[in-house]
Amino acid sequence: KMHVHIPPVTRAMMVASQTFTEHWLVITIGVVSLGIFGGAVIAAQRKAIVRLLLGLPGLRTLGRNIDLTRFTRSFGLLMHSGVPLEEALELSTKVMQKKQLIALVQQMRTNVESGKELSYGLRQHKDLIPPMMARSLETAERSGTLEKTLQQLAEYFDDQVEQSLKVISSLVEPVLLIVVGLLVGTLMITIIAPIYNLTSQIGVTHKP
Repeated sequence: KMHVHIPPVTRAMMVASQTFTEHWLVITIGVVSLGIFGGAVIAAQRKAIVRLLLGLPGLRTLGRNIDLTRFTRSFGLLMHSGVPLEEALELSTKVMQKKQLIALVQQMRTNVESGKELSYGLRQHKDLIPPMMARSLETAERSGTLEKTLQQLAEYFDDQVEQSLKVISSLVEPVLLIVVGLLVGTLMITIIAPIYNLTSQIGVTHKP
């Protein structure tokens, strides 16, 4: 009303506030509906979304270690329970996400069914199976300590996952602080800038 220059950010905030005040019911229903729809889509495509996230360049190793933790732990427990080796391998794929690792475990089952060793050919898949795991399985088969070795591998990969999550958390925290700082700074500028302009113009208008 005083014809004071208002920054574009402040004008946008005023328009958004007025729009929400006039149509708050429609906007609220729309946001709630969108949230329900988004939750349903995520629940229906959970595996695909998790596979996509863990396939990102910075998270591939984490995704692999998570799958190897689940595989070694479930495979070891199934063997300890007396489940046949082929069936234990098949059931262990149910807890995995990465298609390449699932295909590799299925190939391991095929090798066992054809009379080959469980660890046959694992050294050729260094991008999926760490050499340490391949050597451990080879030794365990020869010494008859496969169950114990699988549990030890599960603990090892579990530690690797925990360390990776700590690193990711330490990297995410500063990013969140910067984002929050930018949001707060933008809000402060949105409110303080027009007040400063108003006081400055009032001072100029009433200057003797």
